[in-house]
Amino acid sequence: MSDLKFRWHDGYNSVQLSPDVALPEFNILGHRQRIIEASLSSGNYSRLLADIQFDRAAGHYVIQVYLPTILLVTMSWLVFWLRPEEVSARVGLCAVSILALSTLMVSVNK
Repeated sequence: MSDLKFRWHDGYNSVQLSPDVALPEFNILGHRQRIIEASLSSGNYSRLLADIQFDRAAGHYVIQVYLPTILLVTMSWLVFWLRPEEVSARVGLCAVSILALSTLMVSVNK
């Protein structure tokens, strides 16, 4: 490693996470930092890496995705309890279910 060598200024205490940092969909598990030495055709280099470990919080998805989807699918099953003569109610209920599910999926993907 004669070409370029990086090092952490304060050793392994160089990277610290503030206790005020929070993400609504994730739990922060911790972090680590390391030095990687790489030999490339242009020379030898060291790299400083800081990894932050996350865990996905399932509660957000249960409330925002799963429960509304279950309710919409259950609502779409109401079609089977309508009389066969009530075609307009069946079509309207199916259309509302499909539009609501597509709107939900678009909002989830944002």
